[in-house]
Amino acid sequence: MDNITKYNQILKQIETMDEEVHNTKSSLKGLIKRIVNTEALKQPVKDELIWYFEKLSGRPKSKLKSLQEAFFFQKITNTPIKQVKKKQVDEWWGKQKHSFDVKVSAHATLQKRLVQTRKYARVVCGMRRGRYPLQFDHLELPLQDEREQKRRAEYYTKLPSIKKLLAFIKVGKKNMAHLSETNSNENYFTIRDKFLKSFHVDSGARAESIYYINIRDVQDIGESDFLLVTLERSKSEQAQAFSFISKPYLEQLLALHPTPDEPNSPLLLNRNYERLSYDKARDIIKNDAKKVGLEFPKSKKGHYFRNILVSRMSKAGWTDEEMNVYLGWKGDHMRNIYDLSKEGWRKCIQPYRRMLKKEGIQGRACSNCKTVGFFDYCEDCGKKLKAITFIGNKEAIAEKMVIKELQEFPEFKNLLERLIEKHENKKV
Repeated sequence: MDNITKYNQILKQIETMDEEVHNTKSSLKGLIKRIVNTEALKQPVKDELIWYFEKLSGRPKSKLKSLQEAFFFQKITNTPIKQVKKKQVDEWWGKQKHSFDVKVSAHATLQKRLVQTRKYARVVCGMRRGRYPLQFDHLELPLQDEREQKRRAEYYTKLPSIKKLLAFIKVGKKNMAHLSETNSNENYFTIRDKFLKSFHVDSGARAESIYYINIRDVQDIGESDFLLVTLERSKSEQAQAFSFISKPYLEQLLALHPTPDEPNSPLLLNRNYERLSYDKARDIIKNDAKKVGLEFPKSKKGHYFRNILVSRMSKAGWTDEEMNVYLGWKGDHMRNIYDLSKEGWRKCIQPYRRMLKKEGIQGRACSNCKTVGFFDYCEDCGKKLKAITFIGNKEAIAEKMVIKELQEFPEFKNLLERLIEKHENKKV
């Protein structure tokens, strides 16, 4: 099989991969074409890179990162891995460290480059995990300098207040009463942007998980103050998140959705009625954040909300177990308690309510249309909302049982009659 035919087959193989919000498929195809068309690369090096790509497993985004670092390494050395010299490896690593020294690359970027390039060498040489060719075994990361530590500390010391986050969500038309009565399509996109922002604040989910929510993933489980959202495209396993602050927008979004009866239809659509892309969603967040002075660390947009939520949870006193379940964390450094069959997310409902209460976010109900929200005015009809206190269904049932039992006592009945009589006298 000639090389041209092989490259074309790989491009067709990429087409069959699952699409991702980061436009990974088009990036992968562009990288393959770039490798093939780079005249400075020797043919054995090109063949090795293509072979390496075929050996890679995992999601398209993971394959793209691995192949990118292998290509960048070969742009400097231009030598098959098994023939590369220690001097060439040192030259490549020297350039990477220089970009860190002159503040172009972050320490984490440097670490990823080392890990991915070592992986490339290991796979090509047929070595097991944790072992590398001698040319790569001596490489070490530089220590994080004060600049890097200070930059990371700023992520947490400059976290926005909950008031600023609510102001960020409300950027745009004030509520549903101010939307167009004739243009339902425009209404959908207005509510889409508000849901996108508020659900980032609500869930702290990874950006890709949010943009891949489908209609079928939204569940009403009978709780008055939130909806349950399944995040199928999670980094590790399927996860669940709550729609508390974003609930009014989510309900309106479903009502305005062009295809609400199609379970597999994307919840968040662009103006061509296709799945909203990562780049477009990032622009929405960036532009609205700028209007309220909400600052993001460099290279972080949607994912920064995950950092914010973790900080809020810590201040509100969430336990490690509750945070692990809700955030879908797994690993040696955290307890492995993520078990969907046990519906672990139910443990997180009350901590979430406590957190909102501690932050001064009180649920409010509309006396006109019974909509529940977390702002001063109803997102549906525009009327002022009255503060309410949410309690779980179990607590509500328990309270009713207590009242029912108390009604059997004559003393309780007499007390009620006296209170009613006192109230009537005041009216007179």
